[in-house]
Amino acid sequence: MALDFSFNALRQCREASKRDNTIEKVSPIVADARSLPLNVPESIDAVYSRSSLHLTDKELDDFFSRCKILLKNKGYIMIEGKTGTNSKIKSSKEICPHLYENGGGHIRRLWSEQLIKELIVKHDLILVKMGRTSEIWDKIETQFINFMAQKY
Repeated sequence: MALDFSFNALRQCREASKRDNTIEKVSPIVADARSLPLNVPESIDAVYSRSSLHLTDKELDDFFSRCKILLKNKGYIMIEGKTGTNSKIKSSKEICPHLYENGGGHIRRLWSEQLIKELIVKHDLILVKMGRTSEIWDKIETQFINFMAQKY
């Protein structure tokens, strides 16, 4: 299942699954991370998000709690998000802790090693891997922090 609130993102996911010959294995569903439409505990193998969990600290905490219920034993949470060195974060205004708005209504979440470690401990997960990456987008370097945690 691929969940996103954006029809465009789900269209891109569907196109990618066609290219990868995984179309029969991917089910795009319109949903919001604040209210996951799944009610079957321990039914999900992995949760993945790339620069899209623009949630308040409480909403993020609720999201992790819900994911832990939905994840199978030994399931994974994999997240990649922007750091404080990211130019988009630097040019935005903090509207609440760890949440920034660029003036045009676009919200971004700030991620850090400390925040990730706190989430891992709070939700009793195992940190498998944490790293940093960067990419060039519109001639601007965009920096990310990513991690993989496992339910046990």
